[in-house]
Amino acid sequence: MKGFNVRRIVTAALLAAVLGASAAFAAGFSNTRETLYLENLFKGQSTGTAPTTMYVSLHDGTPTEGNPCGGEIAGGSYARVQLNADASQSAGNWSAIGAGAGTAQRISNNAVVTFPTATADWNSAAAIESVCLHDASTSGNCFICATISASGVTVLNGNTLSFPVGAIDFDLD
Repeated sequence: MKGFNVRRIVTAALLAAVLGASAAFAAGFSNTRETLYLENLFKGQSTGTAPTTMYVSLHDGTPTEGNPCGGEIAGGSYARVQLNADASQSAGNWSAIGAGAGTAQRISNNAVVTFPTATADWNSAAAIESVCLHDASTSGNCFICATISASGVTVLNGNTLSFPVGAIDFDLD
């Protein structure tokens, strides 16, 4: 039986020439979400109500199994960006589910994800290394995180970080 593999490829287009190139991401579910799915599949437990509101966050470190959403960026007008789940199968903020890489099924962002313009260097001008999805604008539950596989993204004072439509792909195989 084939294993459960989550892969996410994200390319980042940045407004105000923050990076001027694309970046690739790799991702996985948080331990909390993995436990819920296993309890649902093997124990018949509910995974709870699916979130209707989700937020994209930026982080200064590489997510780990035990701490997938640690090190969130703060200050300089940073705030999570809301990207809600779609209540129906229609393409709203997320695309229709379709073929991904190999035998995977894929869903992508169907709306631009733009963070506020930085009023100070985010992460002290060091690379931002990961993104996560949460169910709240602050704190809340973390569902999935992605590590930027290149050298990360640097956001300086006055820059705006934006992910265009189709730049965030979740492949499930």
